Amino acid sequence: EFDTNVSDWEAEIPEVLSTLELKDATINIGESETLIPNLIPSNAGVTYEWVSSDVNIATVANGVVTANATTEGTATITVTAKDGVTSLATATCEVTVTEDDNAIIHFQDDVFREVLLNKYHGIDVSGDNEISKSEAKDYTGEINVDGVGITSLDGIQYFTNITTISCNKNNINGSLDFSNNTLLENISCFTNNLSSINVSNNIKLINFVCANNILESINIEGNPDLDTFICAQNRLKTLDVSFNLKLTNLNCNVNPQLNEINLNSNDELLGLECSGTNISVLDLSGNLKLTDLGIGNTPIENIDLAYNVKLKHLSCTESEIGELNLESNLLLANLECSGTRIRSLNLKNNVALIVLKCSNCDGLRDSGPSETAEKLDLRRNDKLQEFECIGLPGISEILVWPAFEENDSVYQKDAGTSFVK
Repeated sequence: EFDTNVSDWEAEIPEVLSTLELKDATINIGESETLIPNLIPSNAGVTYEWVSSDVNIATVANGVVTANATTEGTATITVTAKDGVTSLATATCEVTVTEDDNAIIHFQDDVFREVLLNKYHGIDVSGDNEISKSEAKDYTGEINVDGVGITSLDGIQYFTNITTISCNKNNINGSLDFSNNTLLENISCFTNNLSSINVSNNIKLINFVCANNILESINIEGNPDLDTFICAQNRLKTLDVSFNLKLTNLNCNVNPQLNEINLNSNDELLGLECSGTNISVLDLSGNLKLTDLGIGNTPIENIDLAYNVKLKHLSCTESEIGELNLESNLLLANLECSGTRIRSLNLKNNVALIVLKCSNCDGLRDSGPSETAEKLDLRRNDKLQEFECIGLPGISEILVWPAFEENDSVYQKDAGTSFVK
């Protein structure tokens, strides 16, 4: 128990003396203590005004000092005695907030607590069916609480040495703050109801999945080692990945208000998914390692893929693409361009093609300006294992390779279209 006597008022007017019996105090994180001022000589009309120098460490109200729930440090508590608007004297008390390692963690969500106790036997080393702050701190494994129905992850801040947290498919509302979990390399919290996530202190973060929430913004500037970032199905309006130079996979699908993204700094990028966004212009000239690209359901009308010679998978389904030049993409294995506005599809250089889906392209008429109209030329694409070429009113013949064998289950066309060898 703390001695809360406070002393040594500094009199602002010589004839008024005052004392508080203690100059400093130590309080455990999350606890409170009361400071009692004494004014000499006494004044019945006096009031006291309390101020903390750092409310992140400790707050004060009517002399009750409350230590912040998570932060250690020192704050100066100043009290001023006033008679009306006149300041009579001031006094200060240095309050040091410390962590009580033996204190029991009080979890907001009982389900979260029970899962930690029952699933991770390495946490409760004392065997008292409780989790102390020191036990949480000493635990170095991963935590996975996927799909258990928790509504709060409060208490995770004490697990400062974990490297992986997964809390997918729960009912967590509002915010998640991982600022105390500085060793985290993997965070996955998809399918919750999160409006904000703080990862600003997680400089070791490598994989971050926060899809299917209600995020309007996310700051990943402080995550220089980030390799994979999946933020699909949110409400993002902006996205800055310019600080994430090691990023290899980015999925921001289905963020309808996201209208631009700058990838000039991300020359390690291998996979990009931005379907279902409002992005209309995409510069990929600096992403020479790109192998996978998804831009379906976007207002993109034209895209230059001449520099992306390693591209293997391209999906632009239901986009506004009107022209598709794939002459430089010799490794292309999977092409999905159904429901687009393309008028011509030249696949002569794409001899590695395995899957082709180009259905419902009303404007498609040929395979290049030198080809006969109403013909889709696949003669050089003899590695094709399946294609869907349905709903192409402008195509009457599909030119196929010599060894081609018809199979309606894998090679689909309109009834009025003929295969021609």
